[in-house]
Amino acid sequence: MRIDEFVLARVAEDEVVARSAIADGEGARDWAGTEGATDAHIARHDPARVLAECAAKRAILADHTPADDGRCGLCSDLYCVTPWDGICDVARPLAAVYADHPDYDPAWAW
Repeated sequence: MRIDEFVLARVAEDEVVARSAIADGEGARDWAGTEGATDAHIARHDPARVLAECAAKRAILADHTPADDGRCGLCSDLYCVTPWDGICDVARPLAAVYADHPDYDPAWAW
């Protein structure tokens, strides 16, 4: 599995969980009235925000897809050509978020 495929699969999993937490399919649950640090964490990681992060990660990977010459489609530097099937190094920190997943390759660590 390539690093970009790994990240996109994890993003898809995050989306499924976030969408299942949305009561009406249109917006996030109402976390109002919650108290304490745990509640603040829940509110901060509201499903709507998770879905926005999923979209952002997809956009980042799409922008950094290799061009025909093997370089990153967005960056012009050669540093973007990596051992991960030509996927830009920008995928490494995106993948690191999921380092505890069994499909994560430690070689992707940054």
